Amino acid sequence: MSDQASISSWRMPDAYKHSSTPAMSNSSGDSNLAWADVPFALIQTPLTKLGGNVHHPAAHMANESAHLFNAMLRGLNAIYQQAPYVQTSADVADFNFLVHSWAAWVIHHMDLRGSSLFPSLEAALLKPVPGYRHEQVLQQQSTTDASAGAQLHLVSDLLHEHSAFVPCLHRVLELAEKAHLQPETYSSSELVSLLVELGPHMQAHLARQVNEVFLETIRGFCGTPGSVSAHVTGERLMQCWQACDSQSSQSMDRFVIPPMMVRCRDVTYEDAGHDWPGLPVPQVHAIADRLSRTHKGAWRFLPCDVWGRPVELCALVAAQQQGLELDRHHHHHAAAAAATLTAVDRKGKGKAPVIAVQELVVVEEKA
Repeated sequence: MSDQASISSWRMPDAYKHSSTPAMSNSSGDSNLAWADVPFALIQTPLTKLGGNVHHPAAHMANESAHLFNAMLRGLNAIYQQAPYVQTSADVADFNFLVHSWAAWVIHHMDLRGSSLFPSLEAALLKPVPGYRHEQVLQQQSTTDASAGAQLHLVSDLLHEHSAFVPCLHRVLELAEKAHLQPETYSSSELVSLLVELGPHMQAHLARQVNEVFLETIRGFCGTPGSVSAHVTGERLMQCWQACDSQSSQSMDRFVIPPMMVRCRDVTYEDAGHDWPGLPVPQVHAIADRLSRTHKGAWRFLPCDVWGRPVELCALVAAQQQGLELDRHHHHHAAAAAATLTAVDRKGKGKAPVIAVQELVVVEEKA
């Protein structure tokens, strides 16, 4: 069962209440029971950052990544916010099914990008376009002269950053699996501690993928905008992206991933009317009426309804009805606030403050 001590001592930092800073979006509306945008801040989408110009293949991939990563972060925030308030055996079992599903989703996606997407992108970018010498020079620079130009270390950098948080994700997975099967073993303080350790590294990694890997590095390696070389390279990149997207869609559990993912998107985010992932209305109805039934107890803890509209977090609603104070103790403040501190890369160089942190998953309705 949940730790009673952690319920009474777990307080929401004042800095996160009704925040209007860019790092803390207002996507969850005015309710103080809807906190899925904190403490681990969401990513500004390239669609907003670039004023709607996401036609370049790298910008398109960055924009899709931002939407998916924000869905993952909303799931993380919803779990983090509600963990101390889940008490009954039935609620603990359902909640930890969600935690397990969320962690497995993130792990699978990180593995897929590391083993499939980024190796194929590297291969496409370092393959010269016949007749266009600048591409060949770029290839030589990237492999022989570290000071001559931009470098491609997509896979090595990715694997290094994964080592900072993926092991923690596996611990979350194991903890949730045990608590789902044996609710009496659930320790909210242990889960929250793991999420505090996990969140800042995961958020920084996801934000860097969007802003540095896709928008800067990959777009820069595509060549001169408008050139035949850039067009050919862009087509190669989109083929890599679509292949990875197809692989992800084929391997997903349609009774878990679509019901969870659509309830982690927020169509009101950035006040932009985002329609990601662009599912037709009949598919949304199929998710709501058919795919969500099996594990509907778990999906009630998610931050949005099936249409992507923010809702109050159900464990917080229940806690308020029981008269529990929905705040956090001071000693959790520093740990939670670490999510918004400056990330430091492996060389010790400070990166820009994390202000926020993919693939277009297509749900196939079976007849």
